Amino acid sequence: MKNHFLAIIILFISSYSSAQVYTLSGKIVDNKNQEIPFVTVFVKGTTKGTAANIKGEYSLKLSGGKQTI
Repeated sequence: MKNHFLAIIILFISSYSSAQVYTLSGKIVDNKNQEIPFVTVFVKGTTKGTAANIKGEYSLKLSGGKQTI
């Protein structure tokens, strides 16, 4: 019984630590370095995304791992 309880605790800790959230933020600009407002930014292959503000700035919360925007 102790072994099962220990295994559950270890599984919980490992899933908790792998569920970290990171914030990606940036600024959308054109080739003349001018801000582009209200551009949408998505994680490739998902519906998770955000829109840039009037200054072209955005912020997107991401879970750990490799992702493409």
